Amino acid sequence: MATTTTEYGNVSVLTVNGELTVDTIETFTQKSSECLAKRHFDAIIDCSSLTQIDSVGMEALVDMLKACEDELGAVKLCGADETTRKILEITRLDRRFEMYENLEAAVQSFA
Repeated sequence: MATTTTEYGNVSVLTVNGELTVDTIETFTQKSSECLAKRHFDAIIDCSSLTQIDSVGMEALVDMLKACEDELGAVKLCGADETTRKILEITRLDRRFEMYENLEAAVQSFA
């Protein structure tokens, strides 16, 4: 899995390609830590290329959310497929994250 980071002003976009699981979490954790170190506390997780997420992946999302909220920032999700949305709903994490259909809508939500 490769997690890439792009920036739109002060908003960091982490694009997850492939799985976000215990076997692949290291790259995501590294990229999210880099964003926080740059003091970018508004972030979007682009899930449009996410193929699988497990409890470790969900925990990493929540950890990033908490770190950003502690600094009055926000983490929003975009591009989640039906399966990912269902997992977030079952775990009630859909109540913690604002979700958008696509990256453009998520970026505009910070304007």
